[in-house]
Amino acid sequence: MQLILQIYRLEKMKIQQKTSYKHNLFLLKILESIARTGSLTNACIENDCEPTTVSRLLSGLEKELGVALLNRSKKPVQLSYFTVSHLPLIRRIIRLTDELYASAEQAQKTEKRTIRFSLTTSSLSHPILAQIEEFSLLYPDIKVEVIPDRAHKAVLTGEVDVAIVPYIPEEDNLEVRTIGACLNLLVASPEYLAKRGEPKKVTDLKEEGHTLLLKRKEFYPEAEALYFKNQTYDLFSGHWYEQLNNGKILSLNKVNSPGKIEKVYVGDQNGYIGAKTGTGIAVDLPLSFIEKELLSGELVPVLKGWRRKPWIRNLVSRKDNSEWPELQTFIKWFKANEAGEARRRWTSIYRELSVPREAYSFDLYQDIS
Repeated sequence: MQLILQIYRLEKMKIQQKTSYKHNLFLLKILESIARTGSLTNACIENDCEPTTVSRLLSGLEKELGVALLNRSKKPVQLSYFTVSHLPLIRRIIRLTDELYASAEQAQKTEKRTIRFSLTTSSLSHPILAQIEEFSLLYPDIKVEVIPDRAHKAVLTGEVDVAIVPYIPEEDNLEVRTIGACLNLLVASPEYLAKRGEPKKVTDLKEEGHTLLLKRKEFYPEAEALYFKNQTYDLFSGHWYEQLNNGKILSLNKVNSPGKIEKVYVGDQNGYIGAKTGTGIAVDLPLSFIEKELLSGELVPVLKGWRRKPWIRNLVSRKDNSEWPELQTFIKWFKANEAGEARRRWTSIYRELSVPREAYSFDLYQDIS
């Protein structure tokens, strides 16, 4: 008995919550259900409510309106003449209300969301942030939040919506858009070069026992060799060779030359700090990240023109976000803008530092294949 009373009270509370305004939509649906099902009992079954409570609430609405809604002289209870004559209006109110709620639900799904954009720590440079600021001015209704240093896994889990990564993820449910590639330089501090000597040719790295600061991070393509035009220097074997136009390989040194390169693996910040404090020669620092230091002389190019393999930079987003118009607008704009801007950034620094033209006068996309 206690359980029945508890259920009744909950049912009463549920219905009372639905009677907060004059033209109670819930009761209008009850009246419409009576017209279709033939009785108050069937209408309450259809709407999952208790007949006695509904009958009482309808009585209250009748008093408020000043007209009879039910004909209680008949068994089972029937609709009054007033209600029957106004059924088209009642159904119209119900239909319009349902449409309103459906529109509100759709609006919730498509309302503006903040685009969470992940950049690697070394990409958090003024030029990139300036582009995001420019986008915000062009599209003031689309908000972009920068979140540092997330890989493609964060896109998969929904932690971020789009990310720039220097590799191509293999997951099928990701959309990958290549936005270009970037070249960099080997750099060191003047203090390091004064202490350890400046290498004049690439084989000096091994023969003079230089320290290379190499980036190591999950998914990141580690540098295994250095490049200049068609020449390659293998950082592990010490083999220096050139690929000739006929496809043959021309060795430029003896592989078993003396010496050893000291390899120190670091993250973005430690690579930057290590280069500035004279720990070693940094191999993986993007030029836009260290432009100020290069132009001021805090860092200087080493073996000018030699570099690691270019980064392939990709915008990664989830395929199931393809119907999110604001995100697609941002991705399309950023891809078109950054493709040209990135090349302009590193080529302008190359020219400023007098890097030999032959070090970068080639088809960049062939170089990264």
